[in-house]
Amino acid sequence: MFEKVAAVVGYLPAKLRPAAVGALFLAGIILLRTVFALPQIIEQPGGWLEVVKAVGAGAAGGAAGGLAFSFLAQPLWRVPVVGHYLAGVVTVTAYMLGIALVAKVGFGESLIADRTEAIIYAVVTVAFGLVMGHAMRERR
Repeated sequence: MFEKVAAVVGYLPAKLRPAAVGALFLAGIILLRTVFALPQIIEQPGGWLEVVKAVGAGAAGGAAGGLAFSFLAQPLWRVPVVGHYLAGVVTVTAYMLGIALVAKVGFGESLIADRTEAIIYAVVTVAFGLVMGHAMRERR
């Protein structure tokens, strides 16, 4: 199955492949998490609609991160010394903002309710971005 998915993604233009991979990866993670919540999903009216919304939100966030990676982060790799870290922060920021926006639109509730939560969200985003940037540096 993974070979077929990889083949389909391989037909996409190179700049769109990270968006497809990000969308599929995050949608897959959310689907795996729903397995553990199946009893609650089945009992709750409209539970399946929430699953569809969550999978869509994850896919949208993954696609946003992938697009940012392709169009914004990769050119940042050329910046001496800190380029990989900047690329990681840009990629994770796009993903986190994508999730925050989709949560507001799709679920009617904001992930960031006040200034304190916005600061925490920003700090976590930058921290994960730096970790991702470090991983990108090690891979190149």
